[in-house]
Amino acid sequence: NSNYGLIACAASSRMLEMGNMFLTTSKDWDDYVQNAEKVYLTKRDAVEKSLQQLADDAVELGKKDPEFIKTDPWLSQLDWSLPSSRSKKLPGYPNWYRDNYCNKKCKLKITPKSRIAPLLLRLKWQDFPLYYSRNYGWTYRVPRDADYQTTAKECKFSRDDLSETEINNEDVENIHKNANEKKKGSPKKKSNTKSKLLKDDFELFANDQSGKYYRVPHKDGLEAKCLLPLAKHYIALFEKGVLTSEHKVAKDALTMNANCSYWISSRERIRKQMVIYEDHPNIMKNMGFESDNEKKVGMILPQTVTMGTITRRAVENTWMTASNAKKDRIGSELKAIIQAPKGYKIIGADVDSEELWIASLIGDSQFGFHGSTAMGWMTLQGNKAAGTDQHSRTANILKISRSDAKVFNYGRIYGAGLKFAIQLLKQFNETMGDSQAKERANDLYNHTKGKKFYARGKIKSPYELFWYGGSESYMFNRLEEIATDENPQTPALRCGITEALKGNIVHNHYMTSRVNWVVQSSGVDYLHLLLVSMQYLMEKYKIEGRFMLSVHDEVRFLVKETDSYRAALALQISNFWTRAMFSYMLGINDLPMSVAFFSAVDIDHVLRKEADSSCRTISYDTEIEDGESLTIHELLKHKSSLIPPDENDRNNGDDYSEFHNDKVNYNENELLLLNPCKAAKDKEYLTIQGLSSEEEVENLISKNHPRISRFKLKNGRQFNLRTL
Repeated sequence: NSNYGLIACAASSRMLEMGNMFLTTSKDWDDYVQNAEKVYLTKRDAVEKSLQQLADDAVELGKKDPEFIKTDPWLSQLDWSLPSSRSKKLPGYPNWYRDNYCNKKCKLKITPKSRIAPLLLRLKWQDFPLYYSRNYGWTYRVPRDADYQTTAKECKFSRDDLSETEINNEDVENIHKNANEKKKGSPKKKSNTKSKLLKDDFELFANDQSGKYYRVPHKDGLEAKCLLPLAKHYIALFEKGVLTSEHKVAKDALTMNANCSYWISSRERIRKQMVIYEDHPNIMKNMGFESDNEKKVGMILPQTVTMGTITRRAVENTWMTASNAKKDRIGSELKAIIQAPKGYKIIGADVDSEELWIASLIGDSQFGFHGSTAMGWMTLQGNKAAGTDQHSRTANILKISRSDAKVFNYGRIYGAGLKFAIQLLKQFNETMGDSQAKERANDLYNHTKGKKFYARGKIKSPYELFWYGGSESYMFNRLEEIATDENPQTPALRCGITEALKGNIVHNHYMTSRVNWVVQSSGVDYLHLLLVSMQYLMEKYKIEGRFMLSVHDEVRFLVKETDSYRAALALQISNFWTRAMFSYMLGINDLPMSVAFFSAVDIDHVLRKEADSSCRTISYDTEIEDGESLTIHELLKHKSSLIPPDENDRNNGDDYSEFHNDKVNYNENELLLLNPCKAAKDKEYLTIQGLSSEEEVENLISKNHPRISRFKLKNGRQFNLRTL
């Protein structure tokens, strides 16, 4: 079938190209790795030294005033038992100190992640001291006679619960570890978890009749344990005075965790990147670039799995997860170390709200024209400054920042439900109560996704279930229709879903994954079409360059500097063609100017999010010259044609005239391509999706379908809504 041959050509060829990603750098790479590691070690050692000093001070205090230790809320939680007189390891030091002593390095080893660090720092939550429970994680103690209002549940302690919890949670890892060591015949190693580092729960909490204990809130929800109150996401609460300490090193520890988090998680992957320089002894010639004695060119080949998920997204564990440069994050300048060789430029752009536009277009396809639904109109005409765009509207409903609202919007479009929204609200605001979070999340979903109408058992109806009354109801009904089809396919390139998620296998289950597949897999179609168009234009018009890197909705090309403006124009045209293809395949034969082109194309000499970003961080203070960021109008002033400017190139036998014909004749089969979708003809169904109340929906259906028999599920699955 020639139609499906077109699909295979567009998708398969781009998958092959994405497997050929490459990055260019210079000797600056080595300096970057060394500087980031040096700054990280300096900050880490300074905090650890301060914690060690606090531990030594606590030991001295225990020797001078043992009675104070017994009554102190923090130090009393530590195990102050002394070793037997026969012990040769740190005689006279308490067990908690000895358990944190490293024999190999002959020094005390305490980090912000150590269990005793919050106690040495005397941390408080809302001015109440922190206590560690094996059952609940970090908690805070509130005197029973205190005037304290909270919606959090009080922690309960009993011997039965504690013994069960200890086995089911932390100690199970040590049980397996010790068992494996015995099998191997390795010497028995003392475990910090099983030692008397801290007193057990029953000894510490069960007999406390004068205090109540509550979990320290965690970003993952009410039932999640807080195991590290010095984690980076608590720094905002430290700034607000919710989490406090009398020691300055507490703020230093939190700041250090925030500063070093990216480098800690990425350093091994970054250091293992294989960088080959042009002066490598096995490189017989240069790498094809102009030689630069000041900066030797280096090359990195990202190890990419071109179809690593069920949505066909590419997967790579360093460059596709690389952070943009942030001034307070060590090593986050990673992208800026990727540099164009002398005589070349890096050309690229981010697709503006790619998946948001695709989802809204799918909703608009029910009516057959752009902006026909509330979400479609907001996507096309919404204005950030006026607060009329999708993210601003969500922020206003939830009373949160616009940047936080983006997480809610994309999560909802990917199929996440009400539970996700409630959990996310509490993550952004740890002090928010359950009822308030639930109320706001319900309000958001009623305004956006709408309410679900179940006809079965209520009313005789040809429509089994659907969303109605929300700004996104049309979109979600269409997404779910595609996801529950007998053979789900993406609208643009008709790529199918994995057999494991088809309706005859999973029935009505895994709807979140299936709806997510429709949107994200369509996003991959967008990328493939963009790359196909770009390759065609670069080859046809002899633009010297090649594909460099793609990160989902971001593309970058390495192009000869003399061709940089033509390449940027080709990228704009490619985006125009891709958007037009999507619109056409969804039954809409026009394209609004507001979405036809990239908001800007960057012409730069380094890889970065924005061409004017300084990329300065704690570990990188080098000034980077700004690149160019050009709109379609600015670009046309520089270059209004893709044809090479050199007359010799124009007279080399290539015929460019065919691209200037006003009319191109296509036969009927070529014009139909893959049989684009058609707008819905059922006006009643279009109407009821926009109604605001269940009563209105029932009245309209009853009025128009008085004789319809009770609906039955089709093929034992969810009813497939009206085929468009």
